[in-house]
Amino acid sequence: MAKIRSTLDIVMERTKDLKLTDEQKTKMRLEEWSQKARGLIQRFHSGALSAAGFRAELARGKDECPELESVVKQEFVHALAPGGDDRLLTSGLKDVLGIDPSPYIARLHGYAARRAEAYRQASERALAGLASRGVSGTAVLPNLENDAALQAHEGQLIAELKQELLSL
Repeated sequence: MAKIRSTLDIVMERTKDLKLTDEQKTKMRLEEWSQKARGLIQRFHSGALSAAGFRAELARGKDECPELESVVKQEFVHALAPGGDDRLLTSGLKDVLGIDPSPYIARLHGYAARRAEAYRQASERALAGLASRGVSGTAVLPNLENDAALQAHEGQLIAELKQELLSL
């Protein structure tokens, strides 16, 4: 009588000789620590984890992942919501990693100025378009939330900001 084998048994038998390369191991370790850093950042942002507790977690992980500080810095930048509250980034960089946040804040202010200019230009274009159709007056406000070109430009500005912040 033939033996019925499960899918798991077959997979285990076929993969028993496979080994991970050092590059694959490093990539998996970095991804694992990236996920852990996101969780720590969420807890830090919500107030469930203090800066001292965060530093203690980082100290424990340094042995396993020497590049942990750069991973955490990268995750702080990714957690940033441009145009929103930048206290998460600044307090995280300063209190947890010991990095001076002033260059980051300057980049955030630069982004805010570029974003405001883009909104001003889009508003002027929308108002000119409405005026050409005979709609004008002091009560006319353009609906920029539905402006696909503006949304695409804002996405590009955010990507550029995050690249600038990551390069610091």
